[in-house]
Amino acid sequence: MARCKECIRNLRKEEYASRADQIKERVARYRADNYEKVKEADRAYRQSDKGVANRRANYHKNIEKHREGDRRRSDEDWFRRKASHIKSKCKIKGIEYDLSPEWLEKQFELQQGRCYWTGVEMDCSNKLFRPSVDRLIVDGGYTQDNVVLTTYFCNIGRGNASQEDMEQMAKVLKSV
Repeated sequence: MARCKECIRNLRKEEYASRADQIKERVARYRADNYEKVKEADRAYRQSDKGVANRRANYHKNIEKHREGDRRRSDEDWFRRKASHIKSKCKIKGIEYDLSPEWLEKQFELQQGRCYWTGVEMDCSNKLFRPSVDRLIVDGGYTQDNVVLTTYFCNIGRGNASQEDMEQMAKVLKSV
């Protein structure tokens, strides 16, 4: 008796559903026993064109869910994530560092949520106006006496300009 592809597919689904726990247990055991092999295969897949395409397709398929997650991450833990990011960056580059999430939050409140240079209100949900940590002396470390919170736009726009040059630019921006 010949079966159509749809019937075969349905039979396989039913068979899998009846043995799902056994199959999952066997897969978990294999992954545990062959950890390095599986890890290398996963890495190779993620870097392959197919892996990249699947990640993009999954992102776009659930875009609202991802955007909501992005917003939540942006608002909730910004101080902790930013302090951690700067600390790891400083460790790699050998730059002095003494910031904490609590200090960043205190600084944000001290500045009343406004950019140090322009006075514009910082907003985590807007890429250009999200908070950013800027060093007053560009070659100095990320220390409490050398750091202010600015908008991402001002920090990127400043580049390697001196504090005096940025203060002049801020005056121009405020007058516009």
